[in-house]
Amino acid sequence: MVAPLLTAAAALTTFPVAAQQGAEGPAVRALRDELARSMSDLMLPGAPKPYFVAYRLVERHQHDVTATFGQLTHDGGERGRSLRVEMRVGDARLDNTSFMDLTAGPRGRVGVARTSLEEDYDGVRRDAWFVSDGAYKAAVAMLEKKRAARQLFPVAPDDPGSFSAAAPTKLVETPPPELFARDHAALAKTLSRVFREHSGVQLDRVSIRTDNRRRTFLSSEGSLVSYGTSQIHVSVQCEAQAGDGTVLRGDLSFRGRSPAELPNEAELVAEVRRVASELERARTASVVDEFMGPVLFEGIAAPQLVHRLLAAAVSGTPSPESSSGSVSRFWRRGDFDQRVGQRVLAPGLRLEDDPTIDRLGALVLLGSYRVDGEGVPAQKVLLVEDGFLKTLLMSRTPARGLPRSNGHGRSGEWEVGRSDAAIGNLILTGKAGLPAAQMRRRLFDEVRSARAPFGLIVRQLEHDGGQGRPSVRAGGGPVLAGAIVTPDGKEQPVRGADLRRLDHRSLRDVLAVGKELAAWHAEIEDGELATVVAPALLLKGVLVERAPVAHAHPPLSQHPHFAGKTGAPAPERK
Repeated sequence: MVAPLLTAAAALTTFPVAAQQGAEGPAVRALRDELARSMSDLMLPGAPKPYFVAYRLVERHQHDVTATFGQLTHDGGERGRSLRVEMRVGDARLDNTSFMDLTAGPRGRVGVARTSLEEDYDGVRRDAWFVSDGAYKAAVAMLEKKRAARQLFPVAPDDPGSFSAAAPTKLVETPPPELFARDHAALAKTLSRVFREHSGVQLDRVSIRTDNRRRTFLSSEGSLVSYGTSQIHVSVQCEAQAGDGTVLRGDLSFRGRSPAELPNEAELVAEVRRVASELERARTASVVDEFMGPVLFEGIAAPQLVHRLLAAAVSGTPSPESSSGSVSRFWRRGDFDQRVGQRVLAPGLRLEDDPTIDRLGALVLLGSYRVDGEGVPAQKVLLVEDGFLKTLLMSRTPARGLPRSNGHGRSGEWEVGRSDAAIGNLILTGKAGLPAAQMRRRLFDEVRSARAPFGLIVRQLEHDGGQGRPSVRAGGGPVLAGAIVTPDGKEQPVRGADLRRLDHRSLRDVLAVGKELAAWHAEIEDGELATVVAPALLLKGVLVERAPVAHAHPPLSQHPHFAGKTGAPAPERK
């Protein structure tokens, strides 16, 4: 049984004694005092005073160790504290947020700054005063521009307004013990040393990062939220080259709230060895030709696909208004805003987002939180039932038909302005899931019945850049690990496949879903993680294209470690 992080709203008002003392230290008192003064004293002639102010204080302590070919190449860290102010002028019906001034040129960040690491009342209050002053002036100017734009481009009568009401929240927790990557330097060297066994791999990089953060949120409504998080991330990247000069990549990623949530050392070594061996085999794999056929996403490829196709689509945050009256779809966060009540996924599929749990069976969920970035308690949200869209994820920026937050306002440390709705733990499940062997048989059967030249098994998609919310046009992207399946059921490694033509509509034609679930962790903002869980997915009629690839001349001589050794590949030139 999955234990909820939050069992009742009343739990949010409980302050452990030790935590109370830390929460009301000099930094918090400085922010509370400056917040009160901002609400009462900030006023330009003829301009409105703020009606809502919130401070977000984030203290972070990161540390990285990196090893290459068995040797440590980096050991360093960073500690800092940032202060961000959210300043709203006008009123909840019409304020300065959700507006883009397309006539203005680039400008520096307003309303965010680095602040003292020390618990110094005067230093923190000085920083809060300075960023609040700049944020207020910018907010007044933006409100005037938004009002002027509405004179030219009026909004509909049912405009939902700029800000939704929410009850104040109080939650103070003692941070977990800090993690330090330096404690795992020997592990990084051990994992990197595996590549001394693989002559076909040219480059390798093993990185272990620890990220410790304490977040504090205060608002003029009376909210006070303070809690800490700790995470450890093991990342393995390697490169090889095919005979035609194509650069091939391997990638592994493991995350947890502590080392106990990661595989043990022996399991990690085995995984690195597997990726290195698969990368060597990919050097001689066939390059895929364009074809239309069934595609089976298994392992982490399934949640990776769901993240790319649905993570942005289920955000209900509306597109911002602009000085030109319209905003490019590049700025859209969601894609289902007009489809509530309609079928958006295949029958039998269920999609929910539940940031209130931190495990699902044996799977670790890192998108968990108790209170979102706007001080609203996290909530479980059923998004899709039997393929039909029920609702969307919401922040305190309302949308037509969705006037209230459901606890999914999330924002990064350095992102200024509103908090958009974003996923926490996005979980896709299906009825009558099939074991892995039966999913493979379904793929073989579909290849034969569709008279397709091949089918494709995708085991991993290429990394899409990580930080930042996904574009609604990201598609499936290039395949990092996969194989083609011929009509007689034989499997052959393949490279160079691209699935960019996929979009969320592709998930209406799911032929079968697996029984086992896999999890994949995505960084949606600086320091904010989400987890996507999904079973294997078999899709029909997918257009598979040849991916654009990077070519480079192979090295002119052999890898020095393997030179002269039996079985070491000589440089290939064509």
